[in-house]
Amino acid sequence: MASARIRKLTIFVRFNSSTNIPVQIEPQWNVLKLKEEIGQRQGVDPKDIRIVFAGRELKDDLRLKDADIPNQSVIHAVRGGRWSARQTRGAATPLSKVCLDTVGEEMEEGAAENASANQPRRASYFVYCKTCKDITPGKLRVCCSRCREGAMVLYQDPNSWDDVLKPARIRGSCKSPRCEGDTAVFYFKCAQHPTDEGDRCVALPLVRPNTRDVPCLACTDTKETILVFPCQDKHAICLDCFEVYCTTKLNDRQFVQHESYGYTLPCPGSSDNCTNSLIAEAHHFRVLGEDQYNRYQTFGTEEYVLNMGGVLCPGRGCGNGLLPERGMRSVRCNVCSLNFCKECKEPFQQGHSCRQNQSASASTASQSRYQVNAENARRARWEAEAQQVIQRISKKCPGCQTNTEKNEGCNHMTCTRCRFEWCWICRIRWNPDCQGSHWFQQR
Repeated sequence: MASARIRKLTIFVRFNSSTNIPVQIEPQWNVLKLKEEIGQRQGVDPKDIRIVFAGRELKDDLRLKDADIPNQSVIHAVRGGRWSARQTRGAATPLSKVCLDTVGEEMEEGAAENASANQPRRASYFVYCKTCKDITPGKLRVCCSRCREGAMVLYQDPNSWDDVLKPARIRGSCKSPRCEGDTAVFYFKCAQHPTDEGDRCVALPLVRPNTRDVPCLACTDTKETILVFPCQDKHAICLDCFEVYCTTKLNDRQFVQHESYGYTLPCPGSSDNCTNSLIAEAHHFRVLGEDQYNRYQTFGTEEYVLNMGGVLCPGRGCGNGLLPERGMRSVRCNVCSLNFCKECKEPFQQGHSCRQNQSASASTASQSRYQVNAENARRARWEAEAQQVIQRISKKCPGCQTNTEKNEGCNHMTCTRCRFEWCWICRIRWNPDCQGSHWFQQR
């Protein structure tokens, strides 16, 4: 019987940060086999080569498929150099699987360890991909802040979106020749298709997999991917309903012009905290699609001009933004040459009598409301759901206080983070009394 053909992948090995070498690999190869392949091509002893990928130095016995290296990835092979980076505690989780959610995700870390290998893992990060022109799953990558090469070995993993999005939060050791960079810079790529090394995508931290099966704020359906608003209750909404919400507010010109966030929206919940919780990253509104997003940008620019004390040219098909001098009533558009009154927007002529009651500012909009049922808002709270689940199925490790989930098995627990062995019932160090009294007791 003929053996099944092994599917090979193509990766690009960046040797000493200077040469990209295409290499065909088999997923079951270990890292040592890859070193031997590179060493043969470069005339280098494999023992002198170190492999770095996504913030990790890959050990010789690690299988490439376990390193989460997709097709056409770029990895770094370094000969010699400085290898002084401190080792991470415990097993090195692939960077693409590091959890960045900031709301009670410690509980889900243990769940991920116990998940069945047969169940597909849902995407952890989402991005806007300019190639796909859509919101897609993303993959997290890292490079050196000094040389911008990817041969960076992290001292510790990022734990939150702030660690990834804010500069100089995570340190490491750059292994590129002649570089002594020690600060990591994180970026995202699209996971839907092969990407070049220079490709970048915009991270969407509010979009996440619905790992807690929280119902949508609007339609109450439980969807696989949701947007979680930055309000106190962390209200969840499916992307379809979020698109309807954005479209409705855009048509009514009811977006909010914020000094730091630009043209944005709050959570549609009715509490004061919801009203004041604004979406900071404008690319979340890419859910509108290309045409409507362009319209969103136009409206945002117009609102900015109006908030600055400017006016929009009322000329047919014009709409040019103008910032007339203070006290000036007559305004001439530098695009269509229309001379109009700043107050009433009618053509300005000698002896003009302003009829301000006819003014129709572009900022005046219909006052229709996108309201959410109070019961839906109560049920769609990501934050509340997290706390309820944590209290029901997890306990804190006595050693490091990490929330740990126990879904089956005995009461002898070993923390995946600090390796402390403890009793699920007593919450103390595991001892012969625990083993004799309640090893398999259910509580």
